[in-house]
Amino acid sequence: MELKIRGISKEDKLRLTQIVDKSKYPSLNQFMLDIVKQVITNNGLSIYDSELANLAVEIKKQQAKVTQFLTEENIDNLRIMEELKIVQDLVEGWIEFDTISEVMAEGEQGNEKE
Repeated sequence: MELKIRGISKEDKLRLTQIVDKSKYPSLNQFMLDIVKQVITNNGLSIYDSELANLAVEIKKQQAKVTQFLTEENIDNLRIMEELKIVQDLVEGWIEFDTISEVMAEGEQGNEKE
């Protein structure tokens, strides 16, 4: 079977020829055959029409879920760290108070002995 393409500008033909040379295709005809096969394989001109595109969309959705999960984990970890900081401050305050109380108690006992 033979297909003819009409209405291609000289600039477009030159660009196609450059692609053929750069890609090391044996001929412009072979390049065009491969392009037609890609269109058929993708079920359209764009990769977005193909099964590969559907897989890419699914992967993107899964990445979004993983990102959301990691963000939630980060938020939980930050909340836990903040709570631990509060507990640390309370314990340090209690230890400081307890130390002051002990020093004062020792001071009072020293005054009683005199």
